[in-house]
Amino acid sequence: MCGRSWKKAKKDISVTLVVVTQYQEIKAQG
Repeated sequence: MCGRSWKKAKKDISVTLVVVTQYQEIKAQG
């Protein structure tokens, strides 16, 4: 596996986790 694509995948996962976490917090408040 290419190291660059692995780094991109890790970044995408991190971004997704942040978005999901924020969404759940907003949902809990709403």
